[in-house]
Amino acid sequence: MDWMFLWSCLLRYSYLRLEKICLKSSLKGIPGFGWAMQVAAFIFIQRKWEEDKHHFGNMLDYFCDIHEPLQLLIFPEGTDLTDETKARSDTFAEKNGLQKYEYVLHPRTTGFTFIVDRLRDGNNLDAVHDITVAYPQNIPQTEKHLLCGNFPKEIHFHVCRHPVESLPTSVEDLQLWCQKRWEEKEERLRHFYEGKKYFDV
Repeated sequence: MDWMFLWSCLLRYSYLRLEKICLKSSLKGIPGFGWAMQVAAFIFIQRKWEEDKHHFGNMLDYFCDIHEPLQLLIFPEGTDLTDETKARSDTFAEKNGLQKYEYVLHPRTTGFTFIVDRLRDGNNLDAVHDITVAYPQNIPQTEKHLLCGNFPKEIHFHVCRHPVESLPTSVEDLQLWCQKRWEEKEERLRHFYEGKKYFDV
């Protein structure tokens, strides 16, 4: 649900109209809300790369061709943090000799690198903003929680801007760059939840 709460932040800085979000395809069928997101050209995916790659490419090429400012929100981890998804992330970490995380899931770097390269080639990428979201009290996990009135009482955002010139140019280095950001997220959230529940500036 992080994407929905980010809207209030974007609205405050007048960037909401530029935002496109990459979301799971089931959301586009929500009456009214889902239809509006389709009209707004949000990107809906199956979360299976062999099925999503062509659609991703077409949408990104379209955004580059129309020469409109774009703010694309993606979640490289692919899903919410639950016991089940954490177990899958831990299995992935074991197979690849990576650190196991407590507060984040390991990112799927294939889609991230594809998006960065495609937008960079289309001259429609000026920066990557790394956003970490934390909830010091209640954490709503699904749309059902919101419908039942379980909204977070407080939300913290940590935003770090990385200019496109600072990003690696090779796919392999870009994958490592993304993984490094997730290592930092893990530590940032660990300090948040085990400390005073605010981000260091």
